[in-house]
Amino acid sequence: MNKRLWFSALLALTAAVAVFAAEAGPDKPFYTLSVSAMPEPAKPLPAGAALSFDPSQSADGDGSVRIDYETAGPGSMILFAAANPGLDNCTVWYEASLRGAGLKSIAYLEMWCDFGANQYFSRGLDQVILGDAEWRTVRIPFFLKKGERPARFLLGVRMEGPGTVWLDGIALSRTALPDPPVAGGGGAGGGAYLGGVVGAALRLFGALCGVWGALSGMLAPRGKGREFVLGSGWVLTAAGLALLAAGVVLSGTGSPLGRPCLLAGIIISAVMIPLNFVVRRAYEQAEMRRLAAQDLR
Repeated sequence: MNKRLWFSALLALTAAVAVFAAEAGPDKPFYTLSVSAMPEPAKPLPAGAALSFDPSQSADGDGSVRIDYETAGPGSMILFAAANPGLDNCTVWYEASLRGAGLKSIAYLEMWCDFGANQYFSRGLDQVILGDAEWRTVRIPFFLKKGERPARFLLGVRMEGPGTVWLDGIALSRTALPDPPVAGGGGAGGGAYLGGVVGAALRLFGALCGVWGALSGMLAPRGKGREFVLGSGWVLTAAGLALLAAGVVLSGTGSPLGRPCLLAGIIISAVMIPLNFVVRRAYEQAEMRRLAAQDLR
């Protein structure tokens, strides 16, 4: 394989990686805590709970909070409080690393938004640990509408039964709210579902670009699969341009899907357009080598 085709494959694979990076994700955390000392609980611990700092267990090397719970029923261990820097009209993400030992029932992240007179919670029931569990990083959202500004965020773990949990690597970040649901749709989760579908489609698109780059790098120098490789390359290019146009339109409407679509479209188009010409040139050179070899016979 010549250097130009290696470069072609590398750029296409880079485009695939860039599509993954272009998907919507949380902003840079506005609150982080690497647990390196014993915390003062933000709320009183339930009966049967004991708190300690464990330097021998950590997701990041600085130790972790160990929670030993002996009660058969559920209990919430709210350990940390983070002031709200003025956020509203967004999704707040609570992320942390969990490890478990001897858990008789599930344990998961829990976040409370403290509005003063009222408090509301979010729980990670879809991201639980049970039994003996190695370190796992999970995150849960809380959706704040415009004008909803809690004074602080209360962070911790909820355990539905006895066992031991270690907590480490705590962070809070934000993203834009998901699209509002369409009339007659599935409620407030409709926008989040749509975002998930779009994210999966972008990942698939990036993977296809990576596969195309690998195939073109293998086949073009040998003059194989010319019609398929060149045709599929322009199809991916057209899809990238369509994604770019969709990103422009969605960004103009304020949709949170606009940014990932726009970035993915720009990257794919900028990479795929010149690569199509590089690959075509490689096929032409392969054909010239074939003809030259025939003349020597």
